[in-house]
Amino acid sequence: MRWHGVAWYPEYWPGSRWDEDLRLMRETGVDLVRVGEFAWSAMEPADGRFDFAWLADAVARAHRAGIATLLCTPGAAAPAWLTVGHPETTVLRLDGRRAQHGGRRHSCLQQPAYRQRANRVADALAAAARGWAGVMGWQLDNEFGPEAGWCHCERCQDGFRAWLSQRYGTVAALNAAWQTRFWSIEYGSWEQVRLAEPHEMSAARLDTRRYRSDAFRGFAAEQATAVRAHSGRSVPVTTNGMGPLFKPIDYQRLYADLDRAAVDLYYDLCTQDANALTHSVFRGIKPGAPFWLTETGSGALSADKAPDPRQLRAWAWSAWAAGCEMLCYFRWRTALSGQEQELQGILEHSGRPGRRQRAVAALCGEFDALRPHLDA
Repeated sequence: MRWHGVAWYPEYWPGSRWDEDLRLMRETGVDLVRVGEFAWSAMEPADGRFDFAWLADAVARAHRAGIATLLCTPGAAAPAWLTVGHPETTVLRLDGRRAQHGGRRHSCLQQPAYRQRANRVADALAAAARGWAGVMGWQLDNEFGPEAGWCHCERCQDGFRAWLSQRYGTVAALNAAWQTRFWSIEYGSWEQVRLAEPHEMSAARLDTRRYRSDAFRGFAAEQATAVRAHSGRSVPVTTNGMGPLFKPIDYQRLYADLDRAAVDLYYDLCTQDANALTHSVFRGIKPGAPFWLTETGSGALSADKAPDPRQLRAWAWSAWAAGCEMLCYFRWRTALSGQEQELQGILEHSGRPGRRQRAVAALCGEFDALRPHLDA
């Protein structure tokens, strides 16, 4: 099975608009929606009070329209009741400033108040969705990385020391591996070791990066456990990596615990050779399992020029030819306001079809004509 999808945000648009959007999606050739990755405040309006009724309705309507759902856990965008009520959960940057509410990826993975609640909402969502028709897979969180900056709080420092202790065993072994005698950097105890700053020795920076990558892997494993407790192993679980090649995360290790490798790749941000390399890398992460392209653009990014429809066609077919099983556009409709309003969707702000919708519809039609051969 191959999927042509869009990121859809029913929490953002009035319910009276949903059926019209789903009708237009089917006319366009879309057969999958990716839903929920930023909807924590709608799923859990207050601490411990869940509301999945609106999401169940959206998924059910999509299913009736012949559209499957890639359901997402919402840990990337913590709500104000958590970030303001528990300010220690936000990232503490190197300069001592805390990330403020109003962004995303601004939570510290090592803070129990965040970690417990992120896993709790994932578990509650998976339990609620157990009987929902049309859910074809799960995406955990969204684009692991330091969007609000890397955290340097004491819990992260302690986590780093514990990771180093497990890796090297003794401080003496750490000193030998890092060659710390030069410049008199050598350590006398674990308490003296801290997360590396950008200008510090390469060995410390490398292990800092490895530790942070493993922290995301551990978090993803907990989220996957919460989801699989209710969905079982028949529904694939993944998380969306970042292209072309986001080096702070070891994707080979991250996806070892998941069912699909998946990448967000905006082709016009890179050269075509880098895009082709991304296809090859993510295809090879899980041999025998196709990879997913969970985000790509159909229009302009920020102040960039909108791509020519023929360029959209070339990008899409390069992904299909590389073995991609899912191609999902961000986003279905351009936002009227708020975050990411500058990223063009398939539909205009007005909600009416335009040039981008016609380009994607033509591409979907071309793809559908060859689908039997691609799925063979």
